[in-house]
Amino acid sequence: MQLARSPLVSEEDFLSLPESLDKIELIDGEVFVAPSLTYEHQWLVQEVQVALYIWAKAHTEPVTVGHAPSDIRFAPGRILQPDLYVASGKVSRD
Repeated sequence: MQLARSPLVSEEDFLSLPESLDKIELIDGEVFVAPSLTYEHQWLVQEVQVALYIWAKAHTEPVTVGHAPSDIRFAPGRILQPDLYVASGKVSRD
């Protein structure tokens, strides 16, 4: 017996989903909703974010430190929300 699979979701369909406080990611056409983060995880992310921010301020090249929720397109069909990310250059705030 084969299990029924949900149809794959396009990037366009994924990006048209309503906004949510959940961590929702698109991986190869499948939509994943992550469970809530633990206190320990949130604390560790905060510690790393502060260290990255201090590093970025001292860096000679423009660097941006970002955090979830931010949809980042890593490849076609892969839109993720990393806890933290570092981008080379300044990111527009528009």
